[in-house]
Amino acid sequence: MTDRVKRLKSKMITKGQYVSVEKFRIMCESEKKYHGEPNMMIRAKTMAETLHQMPVYILPDELIVGAPASHPWGYELDTTLGVWDSDEAQALRDDGYIFPKEEEEKMLRLNEEFEPFSMYSGANLIVAPNKKLDDFVQTGMCLAPWKPNDPSSRKGRVGGGLIASGLGLGPGWTLLCIDYELPIYTGFEELIRRADECQQKNTYYDPKSFDRGIGYESFKIVLQAAIDFAERYAVLAEEMAEKETDPQRKKELLEIAETCHRVPAKPARTFREAMQCLWFCFIMMSPCATTPIGRFDQYM
Repeated sequence: MTDRVKRLKSKMITKGQYVSVEKFRIMCESEKKYHGEPNMMIRAKTMAETLHQMPVYILPDELIVGAPASHPWGYELDTTLGVWDSDEAQALRDDGYIFPKEEEEKMLRLNEEFEPFSMYSGANLIVAPNKKLDDFVQTGMCLAPWKPNDPSSRKGRVGGGLIASGLGLGPGWTLLCIDYELPIYTGFEELIRRADECQQKNTYYDPKSFDRGIGYESFKIVLQAAIDFAERYAVLAEEMAEKETDPQRKKELLEIAETCHRVPAKPARTFREAMQCLWFCFIMMSPCATTPIGRFDQYM
């Protein structure tokens, strides 16, 4: 193990992580901003807002960059699975997580203003009217035990949702595995060009042509936002290099900037560029770190 790896390992935080509502805020405000547009377009623009607004930072000794949360080694509160309330916020603190009262107050304001509709909220539309299902989910066999149905309650039937480290719009877990070889060897600029070409050829002669057109445009929005996200790191690395007094670290920061100017926009030319492209794609695809990375031994 090199000295750098030892230093990086020593700084890992495996308990007492900070929990933020920054991503939740961006998602809520974005979905309100684009309300009324096709769902796929809302999803794409919300992803773009996330990649444009989430904080970026580069920690000491890092060579591969990309922050999956707004605080180092932190988590982002996610309400796409279930809605959080004050009781669940306190449970996080009781379990040793850092969830400041100001973050909880932001969460409650967002809940009140935007009334997030979670996966559990949707599931309850099916569960609540069916006594057999209702009894079943309260046994604990369906993730956490569900509470008795109370139509007047906004707290939800399942405590909280999830906290996770990742920029994707969840929930995701292991439900997908993307073709990492495509961005690594092709680059997002070429994929945008292909989507634009398909968009121009879309004839709008059949019922699905509208959805295809929206899909192509949404595809382009997300890919461009991903390129912009990497550019934010390139600019940050250059700014840090200007102030860096250690010649070795200055050189490393400039190499980081060069890499992030290159990928994921263009095909990777080196193993380092490929690793950086892989990491950007990984943290952008899923809201949590359980998404598989596929056959790394084959595409790398």
